[in-house]
Amino acid sequence: MPKQKDITQLTKDYQYIFSTEEGKRVLEDLATLCCENRSSFISGNPYHTAHNEGFRKLILHISRELTENPYEKRQLEAKE
Repeated sequence: MPKQKDITQLTKDYQYIFSTEEGKRVLEDLATLCCENRSSFISGNPYHTAHNEGFRKLILHISRELTENPYEKRQLEAKE
C-alpha cells in the first residue's frame, strides 16, 4: 500500500490537473465516454456491459480522487 504522503501528493496531482480549463473539458468528455451518470448495462450482452463497467470504474476513481479523503479512499478501494 502506498505511503500516506504519496497518496496525498497523488490526490493533489489529480486536483491540479483537473482544475484547469483543459482538465475540466477532458473530465467532462471522460464522464460521457465512461457512463458516469448513466447505466452501463447492455441488454443481452454481458461482455459489452463488463467493458462499459471497466470504463465506469475509471471515471469513478477519478471522481473519488477529486473529492474524498485520500487515505480513506485507498482503504475503500482495497476492499473492492
